[in-house]
Amino acid sequence: MQRLKTLILNKRRNFLVITQVANALLGMLAGKLIAMFVLPEDFGLYNLQFAAFTFFFSLLVEPSLRFVKASYDTLIPKIGFNYFGFSLLGFSVILFLSLLLFFSLYKPDANTHQLFLIFVLLIPLNVCFRLISDQFTVLNKIKEFSLASVLKSIAGIVFIFIIFYFFISVYYF
Repeated sequence: MQRLKTLILNKRRNFLVITQVANALLGMLAGKLIAMFVLPEDFGLYNLQFAAFTFFFSLLVEPSLRFVKASYDTLIPKIGFNYFGFSLLGFSVILFLSLLLFFSLYKPDANTHQLFLIFVLLIPLNVCFRLISDQFTVLNKIKEFSLASVLKSIAGIVFIFIIFYFFISVYYF
């Protein structure tokens, strides 16, 4: 009985579970918005854009972020964060250019202005979120990490709504 009471009263764990449920619900809402706004003939292009972004992000930016996280206690106090910041900025620019080149070669008739805007917004937001969430993980701030993940999910829904409602509807109608 005492063990059950300890589990129920564990506020830190309960907060983590609640934020994970909130993230799952927000993910379902994002999926619903995408299903509502992306036309069936454009869904393949959307998936390709998402896959390309994920591939290039994990290839170019993610290793730098992991290195910052792994060297937080050892290297950053010695040499500072500027070196890592410039590295992340450089890899983000390479990511941006790689994605634009990929889509200009693969889908030359796509609206590159919209892709440009999406990548300019999406890349820095993802890099910043990853840096912040890794910082919270290193410092064992689970509550802040959970809140940041919920805020990222909400920002993703707002981003989807803005892009699809204001840009895509103007483009198609």
